[in-house]
Amino acid sequence: MNLFRRAELNRSEIQILIDYLLNRQQDMPSTHSEWSDDICQKLKRQLEDKEKALLEEQEASVGIQAKLRELRSEITAERSSMSSTIKSYMDKIQAKDQDIAILEQKIKTLNDNLSLERQQFQAKLLHEKQSGSQDLLAQLQMMQNEMSYDKCIAELTRVNASRQLLRNHNRKRNYIKSSSTTTVIRAATRDELEQVSNNQFSS
Repeated sequence: MNLFRRAELNRSEIQILIDYLLNRQQDMPSTHSEWSDDICQKLKRQLEDKEKALLEEQEASVGIQAKLRELRSEITAERSSMSSTIKSYMDKIQAKDQDIAILEQKIKTLNDNLSLERQQFQAKLLHEKQSGSQDLLAQLQMMQNEMSYDKCIAELTRVNASRQLLRNHNRKRNYIKSSSTTTVIRAATRDELEQVSNNQFSS
């Protein structure tokens, strides 16, 4: 008040000051209790907003956890099934490898026998030719041709069967490789979801 007494104000300045003080008084709470109630209401609303946000975050986290459990179960079941399938295919491939090895050995034996028989017939033909038996020579020549033809057909049939087994063997190997890649991708997806969940909890 002493400051106002010493201030040299004209009439218009005094009126401006009075209007300002009146407006200031209207904006302020009339009592201390009203001011306290207003602060409590604001704090209460802020607390309710925080609780609501926390509840929403917890619900979202529960959903993510359920999805993670479901994904873990699917991956575990698929991994178990894949392991059984891979083991079954590996056993079949091993059996086919053994069959192919046996077949290749049979083909080699047939080729060796065919070569030996051909040499024996050629030696016999040469002997008969030298002895001058033309009829027997023609008969032996015909027998050689027929036997060579039959042996060649049998050999080609076995070779084709061996090639087919090899093709099937390679297809199964490629299938196993592609199936293993799918399992790795699913596992990577699971790890990524777990990382997202951990980040939410830590925040």
